Amino acid sequence: WVQADTDWFAAPLKNLRSFFRFDAEVDWHERHEFHKFELPLTIKNDFATYETHLGHVQRPTHKNPTWDMAKFEVCGHKHADLSEYGYGVAILSESKYGFSCRGNVLRISLLRAAIAPDAEQDQSKHEFSWAVMPDQGHFLESDVPIAAIRFNSPIHGKAIYLRTSGVMLT
Repeated sequence: WVQADTDWFAAPLKNLRSFFRFDAEVDWHERHEFHKFELPLTIKNDFATYETHLGHVQRPTHKNPTWDMAKFEVCGHKHADLSEYGYGVAILSESKYGFSCRGNVLRISLLRAAIAPDAEQDQSKHEFSWAVMPDQGHFLESDVPIAAIRFNSPIHGKAIYLRTSGVMLT
């Protein structure tokens, strides 16, 4: 079974974009299946931008020449972005690492059920989130990297009360 919730979040901090957040709970027991979220856009660009452990990489959004056909997915970390002059859209991830873009369709890989090399890959219950965020300007002008870090590693606070000399400190 799959249960997914969608929420719209207004930008909590100045100069950050609002985004749509998707939260999923999945009890995954499939074989030979690949579950992706895809987002058709009206954006035209020959390249999409992905964040990797070494920085950002751009990959073509087309399948020409033949060596581009083999580049069907990018091992990205926190986000993928498709932008053109003036605006773009990014997918932010908290725990999923496969992205792709063909033409104007941006995708994130959520679950897979291959049988090799691990026949039990992704089999069980999962809880994960991803978000879709519009951005202004080209990717290099946007706040996508900052928003992706904040989405991937949210700040958690804890109040600690100390009592000294009869005064409560917080």
